[in-house]
Amino acid sequence: MLISAIAIVTLVRLVVGATYQWTNNIVGLGFLSAFLFQAISDQTHGQVNYANVQTAASQNLTFASTNSFIVQADSKTVLNPNGPGRNSVRLQSNKRFTTAVTMFVLC
Repeated sequence: MLISAIAIVTLVRLVVGATYQWTNNIVGLGFLSAFLFQAISDQTHGQVNYANVQTAASQNLTFASTNSFIVQADSKTVLNPNGPGRNSVRLQSNKRFTTAVTMFVLC
């Protein structure tokens, strides 16, 4: 038990001691160019179909305007239990980070 407590304190100390700089401010339409829509097969072999940007937009899974970006679940498709699954959006940042803190303002 004592070893666990020491490990937690050490980890907290490492996190608290870090200094980060604000490097990106991605708002609204900026999401469309800052992220890659990964239209790939589900790596966990679940029932999901990752949609490309065109499919996501046409099925209203994503929407961008000047100051907002919306990603939402497909709540309309009636699924076949043996079928490919529900369309979903998987995003990957175009920019690579080694250490980062990500902040989202959700309204």
